[in-house]
Amino acid sequence: MKKGFTLIELLVVVLIIGILAAIALPQYNKAVAKSRMAEAMVNGKAFMLALERHYLMTSESPTFESLDIELQGAVNTGANEHALDHITHNKMSYEIGNGGKFIRIVPRASAGPIAGMQLHYHRDGQIYCYSHKAGANVDFQESVCKTLGGTEFPSKDTANHSAFKLQ
Repeated sequence: MKKGFTLIELLVVVLIIGILAAIALPQYNKAVAKSRMAEAMVNGKAFMLALERHYLMTSESPTFESLDIELQGAVNTGANEHALDHITHNKMSYEIGNGGKFIRIVPRASAGPIAGMQLHYHRDGQIYCYSHKAGANVDFQESVCKTLGGTEFPSKDTANHSAFKLQ
């Protein structure tokens, strides 16, 4: 009697593993994206509170260095055409925009399927999640915004973005 597996048995096992991987990988990517965005939300809230404290004390336009908190491992890249100040951390870019009226958090291109999304923290306490409508990950990005607790909200730029109000 011969011991071992036939070629057919091995192919069936490989096929089953392939099917399971195809089902599990999108769920894994969604979980990673949601955890990155959840971390960004916590950081954004902390920056907004620090921004508010800065305004109460100085009434000046802030920079990340002038705030009373620090994001470990963040690299300050200074002002750019969109922001007063700009830092990068863990595949995310944080920007102070519009004279310090909001913090914009943008996943960098290396963040995979969430690249193109944005979180906006406004000084009035409103938080928005934007999904860019161009690209292959539109449904994925919208589902991440929804899982963060977002409800669809009319955007000024409905042709390019879907907007979700988080608070």
